[in-house]
Amino acid sequence: MIKTIILTFLTRGLPAIAVLAGFIGLFNYLVATKPQVEAEPAKPQIWAVKEISVVNETAQPIETAFGTVVAAREADIRFSVSGEVNWISPNLRNGNQVEEGEPLVRLDTTRYQLALDELRVQIAGEIAQAASLEKQLTLRQKTLERTRTMAAKNVASDADLDAAELAVTVTESQLIASQARLAQLQVAERSRLKDIDDSELTAPFTGTLSMVNIGLGQIASASVPIAKMTDQSSLEVPFVVKAEIYALANNLMGQTVDITWQSGNRDVARAKGYISRANAELDKIEGGGRLYADVIDAQSASIRPGAFVKVNFVGRSLDNVALIPEEALFGDNTVYINQDGIALSQQVDVVYRAPGAVYVNGLADGTKLIATRLPALGDGVRVQSAN
Repeated sequence: MIKTIILTFLTRGLPAIAVLAGFIGLFNYLVATKPQVEAEPAKPQIWAVKEISVVNETAQPIETAFGTVVAAREADIRFSVSGEVNWISPNLRNGNQVEEGEPLVRLDTTRYQLALDELRVQIAGEIAQAASLEKQLTLRQKTLERTRTMAAKNVASDADLDAAELAVTVTESQLIASQARLAQLQVAERSRLKDIDDSELTAPFTGTLSMVNIGLGQIASASVPIAKMTDQSSLEVPFVVKAEIYALANNLMGQTVDITWQSGNRDVARAKGYISRANAELDKIEGGGRLYADVIDAQSASIRPGAFVKVNFVGRSLDNVALIPEEALFGDNTVYINQDGIALSQQVDVVYRAPGAVYVNGLADGTKLIATRLPALGDGVRVQSAN
């Protein structure tokens, strides 16, 4: 049995071991004789970037503010007297334009006319009374003169002279009181005439009507307005600006501005205006000051009171600044320049930020500024212009 196993191993196992040993030897030989290839150094990454050439100049950036259009002149239309409405103009309707002095509403003036007639009767009576007293005074003054002459000749007594003087004094007092009552009645007459005039309500200026609230037979009074008038020919936009711009408000007077009425992303209407005045005090909430822009040719402009608008204007002048795109600024004040294919950082002074752009100081004219925002950009990074 053992002899058989040994014979089987010698005839079958030894050849297999010899083949395996030969394979291992060949593999080791090939590994040992493999040519050595030297590793090539990795080439540095070169980034393609957009460049701009810096130009320093004096700039006047466009400032943007927002405000609500208001009418420079508005008025609540109301009577100064009370009474029943007996006539309404057909033009007294919301949205209608009325001319200055145009009649709008009339009240029933019967009671005011009756009161006026009564006053005039009293005035006539007082005039007659004053005329009678004047005649009496004239006669009594003559009597006093005669009595004085007679008393000088001892024909009349002192009692007669005293009585004549008293009669003159009493009549003078009565005449003065009558003249005072007449003056009061004449003042009351003018008041009644004014009430009758005020019973017709007219347009105080040319404007557009709104909030009309009146009807025939209604009792009108001074406490309730019957309509509101807006002068569409005189519109303005109050808007708040930053403190550094408000400090230059005197230099901004008369400057033309662009006014845009927007709805969403759509421009509804545009108009021109000019800065007319500045508020005397700072706006404590906004931290700046309030300016006012008058709308030019407001009558033909499509902008209406109450519209929320954007106001573009030139607020200040910046000397020796460079305008660079916003993507060229890294952090608060860092830019990168292309120095012979190598990116180098440089600090700048940010003077003003505009939508999508920045005005800076600290760059020389002609500097090749990198305007591509790369996450790997830093000092020493190799770059090339992709312009």
